[in-house]
Amino acid sequence: MALCNTVVPIKSNDGTVSYKAQSQDEEALVNAAAKLNMMLISKDTITAEICFNGSKFWYELLDILEFTSDRKRMSVVVKEGETGKILLLSKGADEALLPRACPGQQIQRYLEAVEMYSQLGLRTLCLGWRDLKENEYKEWSKNFQKASCSLDNREFKIAEVCNSLEQDLQILGVTAIEDRLQDGVPETIKLLRNAGINVWMLTGDKQNTAIQIGLLCNLITSGPNSQLLSISGKTEEDVLRSLERALFIMKNTSETKGLAFVLDGWALELILKHSKESFTRLAMLSKTAICCRMTPLQKAQVYLLLFIIVFNLPFLQSSSFLRD
Repeated sequence: MALCNTVVPIKSNDGTVSYKAQSQDEEALVNAAAKLNMMLISKDTITAEICFNGSKFWYELLDILEFTSDRKRMSVVVKEGETGKILLLSKGADEALLPRACPGQQIQRYLEAVEMYSQLGLRTLCLGWRDLKENEYKEWSKNFQKASCSLDNREFKIAEVCNSLEQDLQILGVTAIEDRLQDGVPETIKLLRNAGINVWMLTGDKQNTAIQIGLLCNLITSGPNSQLLSISGKTEEDVLRSLERALFIMKNTSETKGLAFVLDGWALELILKHSKESFTRLAMLSKTAICCRMTPLQKAQVYLLLFIIVFNLPFLQSSSFLRD
């Protein structure tokens, strides 16, 4: 938690350390590590220094395997200053990290923890690590540099090289972070819905987390006249069948205010490819929807679809409209 991040520690004149972070999750994790006596006290592009129970340890920062919405994880490669030991430290979504665990670990236990935390509306991350042999790291580093300098399919090649290193991880555990709603959000959304304004949630969170947040902010309700339709499935056929079922219910319900649907990024990808017209009809009928596990591109695709529906525009196949 203290090393696998992009956080910058800032030391004040009185010696206290605060943290500057682009991600609130990373800041929360670094602060949590500090409360556990593992404090990040200094960091630059080359080294990082940790204070653990009053003793200082420094690490050479060798490489950063950056987070992307496709990878859903980030890693750092560090070398211990005293021992010269090379470590890979990783954190990411459960579906991105747990399949990379080495055999013999209690993966089901971690999955249960993720499920429990997400049902409480908390954002979850899994943490893992492994030792790297020097020869293994040197060989990998050459490939990483080669991929980073590539002019063709650079991002794909970098992802492939990163993937080759992020294997056989020892899972350390699961973290859960509360993403508190801003003041006035539930009241504002309730006013919007009462005024007849349709509200959709587009988020990268897990489905259970997104649903709990939807309940907290009055986006969806849990009353007797409410129903959350799930568009999901293990196969393409299951997903498309659940879409048609949701559309049928929407069409045949006189009062749709209490109806909402939820789907994830995988389901959306299949639907936009094979059943865009049905999804468009569902979107026109729906007053509320939760789209979870969305990549930034998928959020843009949903926004574009709703934009076209609202303004009654013809569907455009050109990607330039999406960029605009």
